[in-house]
Amino acid sequence: MVKKLSQIAAIAYYRNLLQVSAAISPKLAAKKAFRLFCTPYSGKPKRTVPELFTHAEALEIVHKNLVHRGFKFTPKKQNNGKKILICHGFDSCCFKFHPYIQPLLLQGFEVYLFDATGHGNSDGKYLHSLLYAEFIIDVDAQLANFQGIIAHSIGGLATSLAMQKLLQAQPERKFVLLAPATEATTALGQFYKMFPLNNATKKEINALIYGINRQTLSWYSVNRALQKVTAPILWFHDEGDKICPISDTLPTQQAKYPNVEMIVTRGLGHSKIYKEPSTVEKTVQFLTQG
Repeated sequence: MVKKLSQIAAIAYYRNLLQVSAAISPKLAAKKAFRLFCTPYSGKPKRTVPELFTHAEALEIVHKNLVHRGFKFTPKKQNNGKKILICHGFDSCCFKFHPYIQPLLLQGFEVYLFDATGHGNSDGKYLHSLLYAEFIIDVDAQLANFQGIIAHSIGGLATSLAMQKLLQAQPERKFVLLAPATEATTALGQFYKMFPLNNATKKEINALIYGINRQTLSWYSVNRALQKVTAPILWFHDEGDKICPISDTLPTQQAKYPNVEMIVTRGLGHSKIYKEPSTVEKTVQFLTQG
């Protein structure tokens, strides 16, 4: 209850701050709003290392002058020579994906997990999908050409944005998208519902986003990215996902790409879906086949 009240108070504070800033300078308000949009709302809570992770090799990767911390798990018996990267979602951390580790190890995979920029034990304060995509590409180049990537939420969008470059480096890859943040336009629209801004400020935010990569907001789209990808993709999405609505997935569903298998679940929402045992089982089967 105390945490919920503090969150309500924080939302009210930032809503007032942005509205006042917007009245004075839409450009300044846009910078503040975008930074808030990209900042994990839980901050960096102290996390106890789960017992499973104490048996892993601790890793550090320097990317954009920031230290990113993660783990490498190596199978004790058979090693199939293939490596898997797991990418968590926004306001999350790699510890939450422990259900995947043992099943993958049993199939002979090496498993790598990192806290994204501004998350968990990694350096930084904020994250957006292009930053995450660039990190994934860098980790792949520095450590290993991952044969498979499992990614949730913003990690799914980031992986999709990185796919073409990853496939240029190594064509033989598989991707598992767990309730990906399918359309950035939806994510920003949800932000505006919580923090209403005038049109002038929204225009400045669009200009700010365009300045990052010379692409409009609509470019940050899983649907768009998959149009040019032929690698095998397994996509899980729940029909009741309130954070990344399944309606955003319709363009890909309707396209019926032969390389994309979409599994629609019911009652798992945005977060339970990746913890669901059947999701883990089907993911490991998909990565093991072929």
